[in-house]
Amino acid sequence: MSSYKPPYTITSKILTLTSEISELVSDIKYIDKNYSTLTLRKKTG
Repeated sequence: MSSYKPPYTITSKILTLTSEISELVSDIKYIDKNYSTLTLRKKTG
């Protein structure tokens, strides 16, 4: 079995950015879930 060396290096900067992106995606999913429960109502008067 040969060892594969990817053409990139995982740095702390990459890990930090990946973590931030994951948090933002999670926030977007949470916000979207809350908005989907809203209903439109007819304005009276």
